[in-house]
Amino acid sequence: MNGYTIIAEKLEKNEPLDENERKLAILCVKFMQRCRYENVPDCPFISGEAGQKRDGDHMPEYFFICPTYGVDFSVLYKRVDKE
Repeated sequence: MNGYTIIAEKLEKNEPLDENERKLAILCVKFMQRCRYENVPDCPFISGEAGQKRDGDHMPEYFFICPTYGVDFSVLYKRVDKE
């Protein structure tokens, strides 16, 4: 198991973290706070997927793209096969 999995399991069980695990957990929280979509204006992001077909790269058939954080719509894009 990697460090993230160990930390997640300990937190779920309310077990104490050792010093290195605590530092890693704090770093992860800081990273996630900075990477939220509302902190990156005018940046499109994938907001969902649909379809059953997966290609060799494990990509879904359809993607929902949100043009920026805070808008109330998404655009549906269809994956096309490489030729």
